[in-house]
Amino acid sequence: MKKIVLVIVAVVVLAVAGAAAYFLLGGSVKIRITQAEIQAEMDKTFPISKEHLLVLKVEFSNPKVTLAKDANRITIGLDATESLNLPIGGKSERGSAAVSGSVGYDSAKGEFYLDDARIEKLDLPRVADKYDKIAQEIGSVALRECLNRRTIYKLDQKDYRQSIAKMVLKGIAVENEALVITVGIAQ
Repeated sequence: MKKIVLVIVAVVVLAVAGAAAYFLLGGSVKIRITQAEIQAEMDKTFPISKEHLLVLKVEFSNPKVTLAKDANRITIGLDATESLNLPIGGKSERGSAAVSGSVGYDSAKGEFYLDDARIEKLDLPRVADKYDKIAQEIGSVALRECLNRRTIYKLDQKDYRQSIAKMVLKGIAVENEALVITVGIAQ
């Protein structure tokens, strides 16, 4: 019985030592997070909305994540709804929006987020001419506030590869429609 325990302990120690040596000698591992996995995370956090003086509301819903091939940016297409709430009645119109950003990482939380959010398109319909400029401004502000640094994926601490990524992240890139995380010791 003691020999079996010693063999198991020896195997575990060798495995840990081998992994440590691999990383210390500059080895790295790549973890791929697919567009579908990021889409599933984004679906959980929408819709989002912003109001102005309780009269005008802009809501963004139905995110559509796109990881561009060979571009290190993520794009999120959205449905936009603009609502005018007046005491004499309201009006609601639909439009669309698109935001792109680079991918940032918060090591303390193990979360990837949209960074440097850029509005690529904001097509809000005209609810009322005199509120059009305000609606466009509110829409722009809402997009920036709600999407800049918005979590797009959280590492799964139950997955040992993703748990390691949290500790020794070497790089993040968007490649072939996937988020590629490189794990290893930075050199």
